[in-house]
Amino acid sequence: MRTPRMTQATQRVLDGFLREEAAERRGYEIGAEAGLPSGTVHPILARLEAIGKVPRAAPMTAS
Repeated sequence: MRTPRMTQATQRVLDGFLREEAAERRGYEIGAEAGLPSGTVHPILARLEAIGKVPRAAPMTAS
């Protein structure tokens, strides 16, 4: 798979992901902080996960 283009949206998603590296980040949190809709954030995260730039999120469990 080729490396995704580094668009402004991709930069904003990476910035949001890296801002709190120790904390588990969810797409909706990153999108809210970056001012991007989930329809933009989630495909970017999927592409970054596919090339190993961000870790895959663990499935959410019921509390």
